[in-house]
Amino acid sequence: MIEKIQNSSSLPIYDDLYNAPNKRLKSRNPIWTVKNSTITEGDLWNLHWKDVVAPNIHLISDPTQLVSGFEFPRATWTALNRVRTEQGKCNYLMHKWGMVDSPLCNCGQIQTIRHIVEECPETKFSGGTSGLHNGDKEALDWLCNLSIRL
Repeated sequence: MIEKIQNSSSLPIYDDLYNAPNKRLKSRNPIWTVKNSTITEGDLWNLHWKDVVAPNIHLISDPTQLVSGFEFPRATWTALNRVRTEQGKCNYLMHKWGMVDSPLCNCGQIQTIRHIVEECPETKFSGGTSGLHNGDKEALDWLCNLSIRL
């Protein structure tokens, strides 16, 4: 796609890429800074992925490939990704945001996403976060029947 743009100066995006403004922040690497490169978009993703610090990043080996569960209904897909990123509607975060009075789970422990999936005697998934990431039928059933809406 970049080659097509390079060879078509009449395209509106051409000026955006080849007569681009200066970088405002040193930490950003917009696409126009990669000029005349043989690096593909997939290679750029992989390079960036190696530098990312995120929960459960070990679950994804190739960020250019679709992860399991992509075919799930949207609500289930969203819940699965909230588990993967540990950013969902759990009492710990809801309390932090001032939306609930207590960060505690029904079992008495602080209710984080990790707690819901791996520790809570009422809700834990037998395969843990790694098992959910696989997105098999057991994971789908657990997500659909979970009493907590993530």
